[in-house]
Amino acid sequence: MLQIIDNALEAVRMDPDQGEVMYQTLYVTYFSPKKLPNREAMLVELDRLGYPMSMRSYHNYLNMAIHAIDRILWGYTARDCMELIKQFLP
Repeated sequence: MLQIIDNALEAVRMDPDQGEVMYQTLYVTYFSPKKLPNREAMLVELDRLGYPMSMRSYHNYLNMAIHAIDRILWGYTARDCMELIKQFLP
């Protein structure tokens, strides 16, 4: 399972537009062995890594990254079929 997550993180990183910043945001927030105490510390760490950003930008990148890794791990199937599934559920 950890290998699947690592592969998904690397796939996020390969996005040609914002991949590296999304990867770093996810990594610092959830996967770094050094657990940071709050969002401000995460912003400092991202700045140290070369990704300075505001809190608003941080949350925007984090949301984009979560959405990207969600698509990679779980695929489009559930979202694409939601209307069809609703027809069969009470």
